[in-house]
Amino acid sequence: MVSEEMKVALGRFGAAKISVLPPVPCSRLLPFGTWQRSYSAPTVAHVGALHNYHLPYLTLIARFLELHTGRLLVLCPVSNPVLARLKSDIPNLDHVDYFASNEDALRCMAARATALTVMYPLGEAAPGVPLTGFPSRFVEFSQLGLPILLSAPPGNPVRTWAKRHKWLAQFDPGDQLAAASTVADLAEEPSWSKLAAQTRAVAEGEFDPSLIQAQFLEAVTP
Repeated sequence: MVSEEMKVALGRFGAAKISVLPPVPCSRLLPFGTWQRSYSAPTVAHVGALHNYHLPYLTLIARFLELHTGRLLVLCPVSNPVLARLKSDIPNLDHVDYFASNEDALRCMAARATALTVMYPLGEAAPGVPLTGFPSRFVEFSQLGLPILLSAPPGNPVRTWAKRHKWLAQFDPGDQLAAASTVADLAEEPSWSKLAAQTRAVAEGEFDPSLIQAQFLEAVTP
């Protein structure tokens, strides 16, 4: 299962063998990112699916990035209708189209991004919505070792995970003070390095591709 929440939900049906298994990322292709002087004007990349509910959050992040001469980088198909709205609303926006492989996307983000962001909109106040998912992009792009901003309402599996791990760059999507503070942290080497260290730790730990594969084999072995 991809989250503790999904494990609990399915366990109610009496499943005999259930374990949490994050999505399997590709093998680490590149060394972890390190601070560059150019990062003082940070580029934050949104790398997951792009929907209308991302608009307020990404606009907020772009506004605070502009205070540091920073850029918002969006990875999505050029045909995505939300992209057109972002382009009209955000002056400091860059865009790259989807790549043929995850490996190409990872190489692009390693070359262009200072940090990444993952935002999930649904919280415990969303009626009738099963809050059991976990973003595969977070697991995948953690292999870059860059800071990752996690934004989700309370009760969301991403936010629960972040609180459990004492993730420094985690906040509610509408929390302007936290968003501004986190973006500012990206522009300074000491705080950037603290955020990146957390990503490296999980990439070498529970999100390590070889570890996840070993866990999968153990789970399916009778």
